[in-house]
Amino acid sequence: GGVAGVPGVTGMSPVAAAPALPAPAAPAPTVPGGADALAAAIEAAKQVSVSKDDGSKCVVCISNLLTDKELSDEQESADVLEDTKDKCEEDFGPVVSAVLVMPPDGDLPGWTGRLMVRFAELSHARTAAEKLHGVKFEGRPVACSFVPDKVYEDFRAKCKLTILGSAPPPPPPV
Repeated sequence: GGVAGVPGVTGMSPVAAAPALPAPAAPAPTVPGGADALAAAIEAAKQVSVSKDDGSKCVVCISNLLTDKELSDEQESADVLEDTKDKCEEDFGPVVSAVLVMPPDGDLPGWTGRLMVRFAELSHARTAAEKLHGVKFEGRPVACSFVPDKVYEDFRAKCKLTILGSAPPPPPPV
């Protein structure tokens, strides 16, 4: 079933229970508008979902949050990153850090415009992904998936637009 929208609701307030995250599949092109946009966002999220037994699910990847026009404005992008991090901490729990993949970050096909949030607790990341998946932001449905810690740390090293949350970083793997 699709996600029912609530007229007049904007921002990142949940509008419906999120479906379980889909299994990995090939990415689909983004199609603007309505159910097509949601389907495209879900398809895009599928390519970065990780298997259930991966063990590193504290990082939630949010797709379809920003338009290309918004991404071209670094201040706007930085504001969205900070607002998203704050909203995640307020609604779901402590955040370690967050990163937004920007066009100038180099050759990262399929990742530009994705915002990743690393939560301190696995349960907080799961709740955030469930509650945010399919929510309309500025009229666009966002899609959430999980990203392995290693992938996230690689992006943090490559991307200029990163922000720290209130939680201390986890200890390095042994």
